[in-house]
Amino acid sequence: MTTRNYALARFGAAAAAALLAFSLTVPAFANDTTGGSSEVIGGDLTLTSDDTFDLSDVTLNGQNQTATGDFDIDLKDLTGSGSGWRVGISATPFTFTNGGVTDTLAAGAAYISEVAIVCDDPEGDATQTCRTPTNSVTSFPMSLATEMTLANAAQNTGMGDFTLTPSFNLDLPANAYDGTYQSTITLTVASGPTA
Repeated sequence: MTTRNYALARFGAAAAAALLAFSLTVPAFANDTTGGSSEVIGGDLTLTSDDTFDLSDVTLNGQNQTATGDFDIDLKDLTGSGSGWRVGISATPFTFTNGGVTDTLAAGAAYISEVAIVCDDPEGDATQTCRTPTNSVTSFPMSLATEMTLANAAQNTGMGDFTLTPSFNLDLPANAYDGTYQSTITLTVASGPTA
């Protein structure tokens, strides 16, 4: 009986040794990494605006008055460069012409009182599609007698699709002609917040 128990004890030790040997031969799992990439290709910096816009009508009353209105500018910075941008604006003097009569308003009669900048986001969450421009232009009212910077975007801002809406004003003298005064407004866009 002692011999038999000894044999069982030996078998148990051999089985344990075999299990130990098996556990030592299990290979370790190797770690590995991989990389992913996607090339982003920049687009263009573009600006378009309404073909024409109307200011409010003014009825002559013997006093100087101001006609007001606004128009939309669609600005897209799809370059992906982070360079920022600047929008320039200028206007020819407003002129009335009818038959042989011509009247030109003073060069500073047209001016911008403010400009609103909004992200054009079809999903309704501007943080997803735009980098809000850091606009350093604060000199309002802004005379359009010479070309001025209407709005700008500092570097690494202003990326995406935006609508700029300037508030336009035209000072009309009490002795203005009955008719339509017209001007050509020129808009420009360039890369970088300053010239």
